[in-house]
Amino acid sequence: MISLDEALKSLKNAIPENAQTKECSLSEALGHVTASDIIAPSSLPRFTNTGVDGYAFCHEDERDVYTLVGASYAGEPYRAKIKAGEAARIATGAVLPEGADTVVMQEYCKVEGDQLYLDPVPPQGAHLRHSGADIAEGDIALPNNKKLTAQDIALLGALGIKKVTVKRPLRIAVASTGLELEAADEGQGDTGSKGGKIIDTNTLMLTQMLKGCGIEVEQARALPDDYEQTATAFKTLCQRHDIIVTTGGVSVGDRDFVRDVLHEQAEVIFWKIAIRPGKPVLVARMGETIIVGLPGNPVSAFVTSYLIVRAVIRCLNGEIVELPDGFPVPLATSISKPEHLRCFLRARYEGGKVTAYHDQSSNLYSSLTQANGLIDLPVGKSSAEKGETVIFRPFSLFS
Repeated sequence: MISLDEALKSLKNAIPENAQTKECSLSEALGHVTASDIIAPSSLPRFTNTGVDGYAFCHEDERDVYTLVGASYAGEPYRAKIKAGEAARIATGAVLPEGADTVVMQEYCKVEGDQLYLDPVPPQGAHLRHSGADIAEGDIALPNNKKLTAQDIALLGALGIKKVTVKRPLRIAVASTGLELEAADEGQGDTGSKGGKIIDTNTLMLTQMLKGCGIEVEQARALPDDYEQTATAFKTLCQRHDIIVTTGGVSVGDRDFVRDVLHEQAEVIFWKIAIRPGKPVLVARMGETIIVGLPGNPVSAFVTSYLIVRAVIRCLNGEIVELPDGFPVPLATSISKPEHLRCFLRARYEGGKVTAYHDQSSNLYSSLTQANGLIDLPVGKSSAEKGETVIFRPFSLFS
């Protein structure tokens, strides 16, 4: 087994960045990854303006009385030049009139006819938002390999950018393995003790985890318990997908054909990580496609998708490959674990403390629904006591 850190490093070294790009409108860009640095075609703010409602004037020492000559409103700037001793009404966001260099807030003014009285007089340059103070024309507005957020898209729109070049969305296929599986969205059939059927929730869960802007996810047919059919299915899926994610068939059982096919017909990047749950996870490369074989237990599939599939996606997108963010938090109860494994315990954070789910068995759906993240306990540690600080990684940071 290798450590999780070694596994992430192996992925970074073995997986090339997706070089294919596409152009999309800003309304379609959310979640996509930039294909190059985006250079600001203009400055922000585009023009010098004010952040307050008040009066614009040319600052002169000792003067506290000015003559009002006009007004500058957002979208309706004052066109004339402000001369010494003159002032113009100005609204938040409006263009600073030519000749003015200071704005006084209206709360510190008194107006009588066309006379403006200041008390006190603000310092020269007060309340101005200068052109280019946010971003100057020619600056890098957004870097290469940046996953676009709503905030990023707002910035691009403010710069007047209409379209953006991004990485082609990754195409991912998700498939379970085993004759015992029955699709979750079909009739239940005989799932009792006689038929031995199991409802396939893994593909349903993983497609929902991976689904989002910037990724195209397909729920593929379950792989049969057969070597040749599994190999054929992989070759077919590889023709149109960047990543294939499977669940089951990667451990040491007689019918673990995913393991056999990948070891014999693909380039294995690693098999088995010193973690719990999810130790037998296998990652391989078949042609240009990355295949990630996850364990079949639902909790193991969830956790290894959170840790490993996420990392594969980030490698292909050219993003930084690292674990989902976590933060230190005190334990509400004591916990224990195998000393030789790095363990990710389902847990719930609330009230400033984190509580591990009472049963960490890898088949328990309830442990996933009642948890909102994972406690990350390192190798070499067999327990953590109540009140001790541990690292908690929220599920919400799967991105």
